[in-house]
Amino acid sequence: MRQCPNCNEQTISVKWLLFNKSNSETKYCFECSNCNLKIRKQKNLVLDIITADITILGFLAFISAIIIEKYLPSFIYALASSIIFFTVLYFVSEYSSKLKVAEENYCVNGLSKKGAVFALILMGIIICMTIYCLIIQPFILNVPSCS
Repeated sequence: MRQCPNCNEQTISVKWLLFNKSNSETKYCFECSNCNLKIRKQKNLVLDIITADITILGFLAFISAIIIEKYLPSFIYALASSIIFFTVLYFVSEYSSKLKVAEENYCVNGLSKKGAVFALILMGIIICMTIYCLIIQPFILNVPSCS
């Protein structure tokens, strides 16, 4: 159990911290049984990118197994050790993440206001680069498109 950041009572279960399993309707938030506020995890950006998806973790485990194979007698040992390492990294990052009181919008879809602004900026950059590469370069500047 961990402390609620609002009421400082030991109400947040390890089951939710590690596996995002709770009795509430969302997996992004945990409702404190003492103060009835929604709690969310605040993660580190680098660890959040690394542990975001099982595909990314699998790719990193495979690449690190190729590198570790030089020091171990077999690729199977290297793969097993890298899988164990990334599994431990995932659980440590989930358990050690800071807890904050969540906004109501975050609990619905898991996206904070800062994340939404960042996503809009990134979408704008992608749209501008697409227009530049597919329309401006070939038709206005008479240069081959981006490749």
